[in-house]
Amino acid sequence: MGFLLVPGHNAGLNDQRRDSVVPHGLAQECGADGITVNAICPGRIATEMSGAVSPAENQKFIDKSIVKRLGAPEDIAFAACYLADRRAGFVTAETMNVNGGTLRD
Repeated sequence: MGFLLVPGHNAGLNDQRRDSVVPHGLAQECGADGITVNAICPGRIATEMSGAVSPAENQKFIDKSIVKRLGAPEDIAFAACYLADRRAGFVTAETMNVNGGTLRD
């Protein structure tokens, strides 16, 4: 199950609150049916989009990151595969930050 938050239609929730409230609320609604709901919050990932910003902007992210690199698409894919695996069936209402240990400003 995927869920999309649409900018401008989620009034009253800041990013951090939304990241935890949405999966928790959906998990409460779906849990009795055996459906788990989680969120993945990626950091800056080395994609065409991150290539569109200046190298200095990417370096700011790298400097704040514990792992000192941009993420790779495979980092996000691994997190998604973990959460989709039946063995993660007891993991629900969670937000997985896949961001190299970078805190938000």
